Amino acid sequence: MAALLWEKLPQSIAKDHRVDVRRESYNEMKIFRRKWERAAKNDECWIDPYPVNSSRH
Repeated sequence: MAALLWEKLPQSIAKDHRVDVRRESYNEMKIFRRKWERAAKNDECWIDPYPVNSSRH
């Protein structure tokens, strides 16, 4: 039913929410990355299995 309503809305009223979803996802990823980096820095036992300066390719 919702799909039918969406199809009947004029193009000027219908909003594509994909941009909003991408923006929110990007912001959540930034928050996660900050938390991960903080946790990894504070955890003395954690070792990065893929260090940036690794000689393995």
